[in-house]
Amino acid sequence: MPEHDTIEIGHTRLEIIICGRAKVDTWNYTEEMLQVPFWRLYFPLSDNGIIIYQGQEIPLHPGHIYIIAAETPFACRKTEGILDKLVLHFNLDEDFCSCRDRIFDFPADSILTELGNQLSSAIDKNVRGVNSIMNGFAFCSTAITKLPSELFTSLQSVDSDMLEIRRMIQREPCREYKNSDMARIAGISASIFIRRFTAAFGMAPQHYIQKERVNLVLPGASP
Repeated sequence: MPEHDTIEIGHTRLEIIICGRAKVDTWNYTEEMLQVPFWRLYFPLSDNGIIIYQGQEIPLHPGHIYIIAAETPFACRKTEGILDKLVLHFNLDEDFCSCRDRIFDFPADSILTELGNQLSSAIDKNVRGVNSIMNGFAFCSTAITKLPSELFTSLQSVDSDMLEIRRMIQREPCREYKNSDMARIAGISASIFIRRFTAAFGMAPQHYIQKERVNLVLPGASP
C-alpha cells in the first residue's frame, strides 16, 4: 500500500502515512527515538514484542490492537525470535481528536481480525490497488472507533465556509494564503474571518497554515 494516502470521512481527515507488515529480529528503541507527531497502530502476529510505557511493560498479544497516540513517550523491545506485526502510522485531524500521550490496548473483534488478516495477507503478496488501500482505511478507521468516545469532538457546529477553507489549506498547504483572500471566499470581512476561523479551529488562520506546512515534513518510517 502506498504511503501518504488520505481520505475524508464527513469533516474528518484520516491520513495513513505507513502501512506495512514488519518481520524483524531487532526491536529495541528508546523513548527519544519513538516519540513522534503521528499515531501508531500495532496488530501483532507473534507474541514476543513488549512496549514500555510509564515504567510498565505491555506485552503485545496476537488478537489485540495497540493504538499509540501522537507524542507518546514509550520504548520497546522484543524477546527471542522474529517479531511479526502489522504496523500503521497515521494522522487524525487535531480538531477531531487532540489526544496525546496515551496507549490503548483492546481485543480485536471478529471484524477487525478479519480486516487485519486480509491486510496482512495482501501486504505479504504485494497486492496493491484500490481494494488494498480501502482495506487499510477500513482497518484503521474501524480500530479508531473502538477508542473512548470522550476523545473525539464534533465539527457539526462549524460553519461550512470555514470547513471548506480548512480543506483548501489541507489540500495545498504550500500555497500563499492571505487572510483577505480567504475572507473574500467566505464572503465576510478579514477581521470577522479571523475571529470565526480561530473560534472554529483553536488557532489563527496563519498559525494553522504554518502547522499544515510543518506536517508535510514527517520523520521517516520508524518501528
